[in-house]
Amino acid sequence: MKYTEIKNTGINIPAIIFGTSSLGNLYKLLDKKTKMDIVRFISDLRERGITIINSAVFNGGFLIGGDYFDYRLPDKRNPEDWKIFRWRESFFKICDQHHVSPSHACISFGMSHPAVSSIALNTSNPGHVKRNVGEVENVVSSGFFTAMKENGLIDNDYPFV
Repeated sequence: MKYTEIKNTGINIPAIIFGTSSLGNLYKLLDKKTKMDIVRFISDLRERGITIINSAVFNGGFLIGGDYFDYRLPDKRNPEDWKIFRWRESFFKICDQHHVSPSHACISFGMSHPAVSSIALNTSNPGHVKRNVGEVENVVSSGFFTAMKENGLIDNDYPFV
């Protein structure tokens, strides 16, 4: 891990990027070049010793059933927004088939890239804290992610699940 001194204090802190996995969770909705650019960028950060703390893995709650996506209320009548609703419906179906909660799937995918060393989880429900901790500590089966790829929800070229 790379460390940087805080201006003449003698205190060294790790180089950290606090990022979002909004793009990662909706991986299939991006064009192939953009997806590969993101994976290369994150891999390059790891090679440079920069730690990534991943956040927003639930995409504002949308991926676990909430109304907001990227801090806005999507409209099912908008063709672009309809894509994310269709993606989420397929995602929920695969989660149900594999007995994986949507939150657990999001957490596991958000931590899948080896450059991600930690995850920041936010909830407005204190009762979800214990569940979230359990989901961080337990791995989702590879069969779930295979089904996600087979159904086109995660790109087949994403190598970390």
